[in-house]
Amino acid sequence: MKQLYIQQILILLFSLLFSASVYAQIDPASSLLLRSTSDEVSSPSLDSGRYTVRPSSSQPRTDKSTKAKSATSDAQVIIQEKITAAKDKIEKRVDDKPEKTVTSSASPEPSTSSPVAVKSEEKAEDKNIVEKIREVFLGGNDESILEYKEQLHVEDPRQNFANITVAPGLFYYDSSSAYWYRKYHSSGPGVSVGSDIWITPFMGVNIDYFTTLSSELNVDPTSKKSALVDHRYSTVGFKFRKYSTLSRKSPHFNLGIVYSDYQMIIPKEESNRSRISSSGIAFSFLATMPQTVSSAWFIGTTLYPKLKIKEEAAATEIKTGTNFESYGIKFQFGQKFTLDRHNQIFWRISHRVDKTIYGGAADPVDPLTSVAPEGVVVTTGASLLELGYTWGD
Repeated sequence: MKQLYIQQILILLFSLLFSASVYAQIDPASSLLLRSTSDEVSSPSLDSGRYTVRPSSSQPRTDKSTKAKSATSDAQVIIQEKITAAKDKIEKRVDDKPEKTVTSSASPEPSTSSPVAVKSEEKAEDKNIVEKIREVFLGGNDESILEYKEQLHVEDPRQNFANITVAPGLFYYDSSSAYWYRKYHSSGPGVSVGSDIWITPFMGVNIDYFTTLSSELNVDPTSKKSALVDHRYSTVGFKFRKYSTLSRKSPHFNLGIVYSDYQMIIPKEESNRSRISSSGIAFSFLATMPQTVSSAWFIGTTLYPKLKIKEEAAATEIKTGTNFESYGIKFQFGQKFTLDRHNQIFWRISHRVDKTIYGGAADPVDPLTSVAPEGVVVTTGASLLELGYTWGD
């Protein structure tokens, strides 16, 4: 009986607590409408205990929220583990795929670069190479060349784009050999003309031409009979020059790569001489050393490493040998006087020596010895004294 009484008391208390929690959630204005009897208004369990009951009712909500959060976090952990496992499987498959491809197939991997991109890169590289070659050949790019010319003195000959030279002179030519048909000498006046076109202050194109005006050589082995002969020299090629400073008194050097050609022309009716020509690539070097702004000394040399010799028949065909080897060298020195940028005068002395070694027997026989020599050696020398004038602009 006592236990039943205690149970009823607990049920009553629980109902009171539950009612208080419900009334605590209702708006104060609404609570006034619900209070219909005086007993309920005066009940201390509803009004006075309103703010003490709320903490006890909020505790279950906190537990539920905590449980929900815990469940959510557990779900997130599980999902994250599944995602990580899936990533690991995918990465493993990607790592294993190249190995299978290499072992199962010998075909090369496809290139990932675009053909258009590769072609554009190749074109850019080719363009860079061409630009570098152009800068080396011309002495620099357009901007540096223009800046260099702006720093030069107004009267500096390097400002000239073209130089034209005319030089009369005296010429002497000698050919020495044991074979009479290649033994002779001649002399006479001559004139040379030339032009230098300077594309930049460092690089230009050169053309030179020289010819004798009135020269003779002996054409008979037993008499002093002679015939007119022309000696003609021509060169065309490139010149490169290098100055030490921007000063007009700066020492400078000229390097040249030219094609050289020489011709000895005699009348076609001559039977004891043949027309001789030689040609080949030549390399020249000239050093100029100014003493003052208006005067300078120069010295230079030209190498002819390999010459091609040709004997052309006049009235009779003459062959010095069946094959040959020929080379030559030239020296020159002189002085130049600069009147102004446009006008210069100079004098020059030059001497060229060529040596040709023939193989086989000569034909015809020597008219003095009546023997056809073999292994004929011919040495020629050409000396020239010039007094010239150069105009430039």
